[in-house]
Amino acid sequence: MKKISLFMSALALVALCFTSCKPNKNNGNLDDKVEDGFYVYGPATAIENMQAANAAKGLMGAGINEADKKARAGLYEKYIALEGGKEFTLALYENNVVTNYGAKLELGDPYDVAYGVTIKVYKGKLEQNVKMTVPESGFYHIALDLNVSDDLPEACIVVAPVEWTINADAEKKMVASEFNKEKMTWVLKDQEKKKGDKYKYAYGGGWKIKLTPAKEINIETNLGEGMKSGASDIVLAHSGKYDFELEWNLAGGAIEKSFKDNTKCTEEYVEKAPEAVYMIGQFCDWEWENCFDMPKVIGEDAFYAVKYLKANEGFKFNLVKNWDEGKDFTKLVQGVEGATEAEGNLVVAADGLYLIYLDYGKDKVFVEEAQIYGQGDAFGGWDGYLQKVEGDKAVLEPTATADDLRMFAGGAAFGNIDWWKHEFKLVNGKIVYRLGDEIAEKTPVQAGQKVTLDFNAGTGTIQ
Repeated sequence: MKKISLFMSALALVALCFTSCKPNKNNGNLDDKVEDGFYVYGPATAIENMQAANAAKGLMGAGINEADKKARAGLYEKYIALEGGKEFTLALYENNVVTNYGAKLELGDPYDVAYGVTIKVYKGKLEQNVKMTVPESGFYHIALDLNVSDDLPEACIVVAPVEWTINADAEKKMVASEFNKEKMTWVLKDQEKKKGDKYKYAYGGGWKIKLTPAKEINIETNLGEGMKSGASDIVLAHSGKYDFELEWNLAGGAIEKSFKDNTKCTEEYVEKAPEAVYMIGQFCDWEWENCFDMPKVIGEDAFYAVKYLKANEGFKFNLVKNWDEGKDFTKLVQGVEGATEAEGNLVVAADGLYLIYLDYGKDKVFVEEAQIYGQGDAFGGWDGYLQKVEGDKAVLEPTATADDLRMFAGGAAFGNIDWWKHEFKLVNGKIVYRLGDEIAEKTPVQAGQKVTLDFNAGTGTIQ
C-alpha cells in the first residue's frame, strides 16, 4: 500500500468488490451530516461513530508542509483529546462510503532535525481496518500522510502527545485544565513581556516533526497568528504582565477552527524612552570617546542626529558608552526605514547628509536626507528657511539683518513637532543642541556671512 491515493481515486468504483479489506458501509445516508474527507472517531474520542450527531466535528484539516509552508496533497491533521486504553479510528468518508484506517503504533524518537521536537511520538504504517489506542488520556496531535507524491517510504500516521508551551520553551509550560473530550484550556499566568515581544503556542520542545530523513516533509507543531498551524508569530502590543490562555473546542475542519487565543495583558506598563542614546559607527571610527550623544526631542519620546554618512559604512546605537552590557541595537520594535541592516549594523545606499531619528512612540528608526533650516530675523522671518548642503557639510547664508544665529534640523520624521524642540546653535565654534530652555548664548551673524556646519565633528564656522 505504498500509494494509498491510487486506491482512493477508484474507491467509488471498486468499493463493492473488496473482500479482504471490505469497507464498512453505513446503514444510513450521511450526506446531511458530514462532508467528504478524513475523520477521527471512536470510543477514545467524543465522537462514538460516524452516525453520531456530532460526527462532523471529527473532520481533519488539510495539512501544511513546514518545509515550504504550502498545503501538501494527502496530508491531514487534527488536534484532539483521546482517552487512554480506548480505541479510535481514522476514517475516509467519500461518496457515502466509510473506509477505516489505522496503524500499529510504535513509540519512538522522531527523525533528527534542526528545531524539531525532542519528545517521543507514536508512528506507524497506514493500513485499513486497524484500530488504535494510546496508553494515557491526554491531548494529541494526529497527522496522516497518504504519500500521494510517492516521496515517503510509505503512507504513515503520526500521533504526538501535546503539552503546550510558549515558544517551544520548556520553562514556559502551560497548565492544562482537567481532561475533557470536548473542551480544554491551557494557561500560563503572570508573564512579564515587553511591547513587540513575539510568541506562538508550541509543543514537544521544537517546531516540527520530520516524516522521512530523505525529504523535507515536516509536520508543523505550533500555532501562530490566527491560531493557524505554522503561521507568523503573534506580536504583543504592550509591555506588562500577561496571562496566556489557549482554548480548544472540538470542531471539524481547519485546525484554527478548534482554537482560540484568550491571552490578555493584566497589567500594562507605561512605555518610556531611555535616558540616553548614543550613536556610533564608521563616522567616528567606532570609538566610544568620539561617539555622538543623541539629543532628545524636547517633550517627545524621540532622539535624533544629523550625520554625514558614506554608503555601506556601518553605524548603530547603544544605551551605554561601551560594548560590555549588550545594549547595542540597530532598530526598534517596528524596524527601520531608510537604511538597511548588514552584518549587525545599519548602512545607507549613498553618501549624504542624513537625519537619523529614533521614534520610541512609533517604535521605529527613520533615516532620511537631512534638512537644515535657518530661523529668525537673520533669515528674514520665522517660517524657517531651508539651506543647502555642500559636500559633507551644511551651509547657511543669512540674507537679512544682523541678528542671533538660530537653526534647526528638519525632516519628515519630525512631523508637526515645533521647530524649537529640535533646535541647535553654534556657540564658540561648537554645535550645541537645545535640550530644554532656550540656549542663553547669542551667536551674532551678519547678512551675507556664510555659516558652515560639520555635524560629524560637531563644529562650525562663520565667515
